[in-house]
Amino acid sequence: MSVKLVVLLTLSVVGAVAVAACGPFVSGPQEKTVYVGPYLVPCVGVGPQECMLIREDPAGDWTMFYDRIQGFDYEEGFDYRLRVVEEAVENPPADASSIRWTLVEVEEKTRSLEGSNWVLESLLGGEAGLTSPLPDSTVTAIFREDQVQGNAGCNSYFGSYELDGDRITFGPVGMTEMYCQPEELMEQEGTYLSGLSSAAAYQIVDDQLQIIDGDGTVVLVYSVLEPESLTGTLWQLTAYNDGQGGVVSVLAGTEITAQFGDDGRVAGSAGCNGYSAAYEIRGDEMSIGLAASTMMMCPAPEGIMEQESAYLTALQSTARYEIEGQALTLKNSAGEMILTYTVLEPASLVGTPWRMQAYNNGQGGVVSALAGTEVTAIFDQDGTLSGSAGCNNYNAGFQIDGESLQIGPAMSTRMMCATPDGIMDQEAQYLAALERAATYQIEGDRLLIHAADGARLVEYVAGSASGLSDDVLMNMDYQSEWTESGIAPLVDGEYREPAAPGSAMETVVVLSSHIARGELNGEPAAAVILITDPGGSGTFYDLAVVVERDGYPTHLATANLGDRSQINSLVIENNQIVVDMITHDEDDPMCCPTKHVVVTFELQNGLLVETGHETAGGGQELTGVVWHWEQFLESNDNTIIVDDPQLYTLEFLPDGTVQIKADCNNASGSYTLAGNQLTIEIGPMTRAMCPPGSLSDEFVRNLGEVASYLIQEGKLALALKYDTGIMTLRP
Repeated sequence: MSVKLVVLLTLSVVGAVAVAACGPFVSGPQEKTVYVGPYLVPCVGVGPQECMLIREDPAGDWTMFYDRIQGFDYEEGFDYRLRVVEEAVENPPADASSIRWTLVEVEEKTRSLEGSNWVLESLLGGEAGLTSPLPDSTVTAIFREDQVQGNAGCNSYFGSYELDGDRITFGPVGMTEMYCQPEELMEQEGTYLSGLSSAAAYQIVDDQLQIIDGDGTVVLVYSVLEPESLTGTLWQLTAYNDGQGGVVSVLAGTEITAQFGDDGRVAGSAGCNGYSAAYEIRGDEMSIGLAASTMMMCPAPEGIMEQESAYLTALQSTARYEIEGQALTLKNSAGEMILTYTVLEPASLVGTPWRMQAYNNGQGGVVSALAGTEVTAIFDQDGTLSGSAGCNNYNAGFQIDGESLQIGPAMSTRMMCATPDGIMDQEAQYLAALERAATYQIEGDRLLIHAADGARLVEYVAGSASGLSDDVLMNMDYQSEWTESGIAPLVDGEYREPAAPGSAMETVVVLSSHIARGELNGEPAAAVILITDPGGSGTFYDLAVVVERDGYPTHLATANLGDRSQINSLVIENNQIVVDMITHDEDDPMCCPTKHVVVTFELQNGLLVETGHETAGGGQELTGVVWHWEQFLESNDNTIIVDDPQLYTLEFLPDGTVQIKADCNNASGSYTLAGNQLTIEIGPMTRAMCPPGSLSDEFVRNLGEVASYLIQEGKLALALKYDTGIMTLRP
């Protein structure tokens, strides 16, 4: 709709402009037909406001209407034909109109191309015909005053268009220049923009907008997108005013968010630090106060701290806001765009990778995570919490009930890290804070854990510290000696191909859950474990290093870790990769490795070079030892002390079986190891009647509930499922 506004200033009050358009003298009430346009426009009466567009001639020019029509509920995105009664107002206030319009009937209400917020439902994809957009991608379009803008799935775009009846053509399109994963998203973006450029006509059928090319083929189909609420929505920044006269995209690998609460505060992540500030709204006017933030320093990616500073400065200059569909725009007092956001779905507690930003140090304060450390947490569906505590990997059981959260004692690996200074103290204080958890809340992409007295214990932000997220690592190409092409293109962490031409057997490559992140030779890197079943009798483990090069993940080097190895932990520290694993000793059967080793690697000239290989545990391993039950710590902190540990013993044999002595009874069974995850299957057992007070049944029942183990200071700790207790055994 090409808008030519006619403003007639015949009355002394600016608010009476619409009256002048209709004639300032009304002898008595009279009915008339008026037409109302599909969107509001900025105008200035007594103060800044938004006006409807009206005209009495359907072919005439639009006039700004500063008043309201009594009884009419206006909704943008529709063209209206109204029947109204016009009458004079006796003794109107100085800032009001002397004419009043009252709705008689809405004679026609028609969905308009303009003023509506459109979201893409399907696009023409070559021979495949109309197909739905990729999951989790949102493509939008807003048409207004001969300008179209929206989000193409990755980048924001804008351009001009011309209408002639149902004919439509688009001019050149400008856009931001971000690169988004996966690659298919960028291909979809190109297809979408090509569809716009091919447009020749449009039609709206049942609230669906169809864009049609010159051959009469529907190339794009949209539905109406209802606008999001300002409060309660998690907004993700897409572009910002850098303070130097330009609007720029957010740096790749960074995420800036904002969530406006009903309490008058806005909070989120500024890319490195968390922030919060007070805000006020009056209509579409908004003011945001000085933001308070944490004080971390993030070294990568380059420019992240400058971006954060520019973002927080821009926030304070906010004067107005507008929401169109899933897009939020903040503007300054001059009407210039300073920040644009799109909707980001709130994170879920379970399944989301969380990165710790601050923790309670047990000394009355909440402090930021040490620079150069990465503390993570993943709450799994099976009730297991795992992650890196900065130096060691850990796991614990957890239970949730509504917003209540209980986390059991954590079991961890036993490495000692020397740098940075204070890392081991941070680790101990973090794990202690987890055990005090009583409730949790998620504010957008932030997870907050509180103690029973409301004290904040831990604050996390969703996602990993670098661009090498779990999702990226699960969906990229890896070099592989086991595939025909030498490449294993993983999708959702897995790749399959025939083991040989015409074979029913498959070669399967999967990404394990062991992922470590850090810096190698001064650049962000991730170490992962690839597990390959080539369709034969072996299962082969490879250590792979992935680095970021020009914003893209690149598999740089590989080292073989053996057949049917069991990985306990994987970390990057001091410019080295450290693998704690169980591998084969000389006399071990292939099914059951027993040798506990810690192997270190360095990245040298693009190759993984083994720089250390130590046998761990000093002979106190799971097998080859008869373990004696000493005590059982229940989840309610009640401790059962075993009077005579000699009566309750457990022995793990290299062939994968166990021998059990339970007071006056004996039992056998089998066990399965996966890292420090342990399950015991109880087999045949004698059923003698033991003396009163015997713990025979409890001992065997608890062994059948074991979920994981840890050998620490020569003792074996067995953690039971669902955090119901920990059994302690000594040699």
